[in-house]
Amino acid sequence: MNVEEWEARLTETFSGPGGVIGARLLKIIEMEKAYGGRLVRTFHGHNVLADSFADFYIETLQKCNQGVHRDELPREYPDYPLTVLDYVVNFRSLRAAANLFTCGYPLDGYCLLRDLKDRAVFLAALAASATSWPALLGAEQFCTSDRLTEQEFQAARKRRVKEERRVRTVMLGARSGLPLDHLAELRRWENLFHYQVHGSSLTIAFEGIGWLRGQEGLSIGPAFNETAAATYMNRTGEVGWMLLRTLPFLQPKPRAFGEDWARKWAVLDESFRVCVLSLDKLGKPIARAIVAFVDARFAFSPDTAYGERA
Repeated sequence: MNVEEWEARLTETFSGPGGVIGARLLKIIEMEKAYGGRLVRTFHGHNVLADSFADFYIETLQKCNQGVHRDELPREYPDYPLTVLDYVVNFRSLRAAANLFTCGYPLDGYCLLRDLKDRAVFLAALAASATSWPALLGAEQFCTSDRLTEQEFQAARKRRVKEERRVRTVMLGARSGLPLDHLAELRRWENLFHYQVHGSSLTIAFEGIGWLRGQEGLSIGPAFNETAAATYMNRTGEVGWMLLRTLPFLQPKPRAFGEDWARKWAVLDESFRVCVLSLDKLGKPIARAIVAFVDARFAFSPDTAYGERA
């Protein structure tokens, strides 16, 4: 069977009325669009904060890109382009999570937030000179190599995993200096990410349990669930705040991005704090734990500047 025959067979088998392939999917797409519209109407505050942060993040990356191409960076900062790239990758993941949320899959977006949470922790450790890119990559002697042997790759992987564990212990674990009650909350916070990433446990609990109990019909497409949406929004507020706190690390010198940029940063910083503390009003102890964690381990501001550990 050649490519044309392969395509023709699929087209013949799955064409519906009007020659539309996969016509049943159109209903799901309509549900996704409807979900997004309901989100905009229901959670206006979340959308304002998320869109404001995205705009600021883009502005920051544009300033970095201009600086890199003008060769304004000191020669002692060879890893700065890699740092900028990491922020770009994180922005794309943040947008991917937001798009999943908008289309009606908030807990799939939540899965992406787990990696973004970890990336933010590593960036904060870099900004605090608690680690370095070669250490995080686990490939100090191979970082300039185009190709690794299998043995070299496995050795680098083991070093990377070891360094990531060390950094996590320092940043939000036993060596973080955070109070024990906050550490317990942060462990639960991290465990919920784990449960959703491995097995979609939250999706089943929030969006499927009604059908399993015979209380609701089975929806193949996205069905609006306020608990699932709130879970995503709470976590994206926390992770967004962590990422915002690290953005000044991209400045080649303190206040290099200008006073207007610093003013916007301060507005977003306070807005995220208000967002996170909204859970405190509901009696959720994770709110105070996140505030303590961010203030202790993400203590950066527009006076922060880029640097590399010697």
